[in-house]
Amino acid sequence: MSSIDDFRSKLATDSAFAAAVKACSTPDAIVNAAKDAGIDLSHNDLAKAIAAGSPNLTDEDLESVSSGTIMAAALVK
Repeated sequence: MSSIDDFRSKLATDSAFAAAVKACSTPDAIVNAAKDAGIDLSHNDLAKAIAAGSPNLTDEDLESVSSGTIMAAALVK
């Protein structure tokens, strides 16, 4: 299983982890939360997870993702 798969699985099955990720306001914070949970998630992996989970992002959404403002919302469903 890839780190992205591990991350998504943990989000889906661990409500405390999902809440921690949702509270994150920066990409670094999300990567660190994943590492604290034992998942070796890189910034590149995080970007791939967001892109795969949100294929209909507008240019404005993408700008927000890059600044971290909607990152957690794009991941935690």
